[in-house]
Amino acid sequence: MEGSEKADDIISEEILVLESTPLERAQAIRFLEAAEMALEQIRYTIDKLEKRPKPRRGLGEARKVEMEARERRSMACWHALGIGVTPPQVEAALKRGARSVVRW
Repeated sequence: MEGSEKADDIISEEILVLESTPLERAQAIRFLEAAEMALEQIRYTIDKLEKRPKPRRGLGEARKVEMEARERRSMACWHALGIGVTPPQVEAALKRGARSVVRW
């Protein structure tokens, strides 16, 4: 029942907007745009929180994370070979927390 009540509220608000003055309509439109921007920010925050790694992982997810780490190391090694850095140097840089290897 709550969904239909909300729909009725929205419809009645739209009717009020249509019957209002141009200034009131402009204010209502600005309010709705601000509400949409706030909603988008909330969605973005929720997405970021959902993508954050969980403190405890199941065995399957731990394997997935390990495979992703291996893939990153492998890609970094291939990239490093192209710029003249050896794989052991890449491995050491990744262990220190580097996200990519660049030769200066």
